[in-house]
Amino acid sequence: MDPQDLSGALSHEELLRRWPKDAYGDPEEPAFLVNLREDGGLWAEMTASRLEACGIPVLRQYPWGGAAVRLYLGAAHSGVDLYVPVSRLDEARQLLEPAPEEDAPAP
Repeated sequence: MDPQDLSGALSHEELLRRWPKDAYGDPEEPAFLVNLREDGGLWAEMTASRLEACGIPVLRQYPWGGAAVRLYLGAAHSGVDLYVPVSRLDEARQLLEPAPEEDAPAP
């Protein structure tokens, strides 16, 4: 991944500090979680913030030159790819699943 495509709430240094390390002290491999359309960035930022609030660091990457497009137009129409540490991928997927609807009581 190109470090120039990183953006978001955490600085590059802070993201590296929070990212889990392997037995050799190297950053764990990032795993692709989801590509979210970015209409003004709200949905992608809310999703990333929710994951980060649960202690899961999030790496944002804008594919196909989206970082430059986002800078000039305010939104990357190719969306934003969210990556999480491979060890936290299942947990992150569970957090993004919609909550099951409870059966409403009969009137």
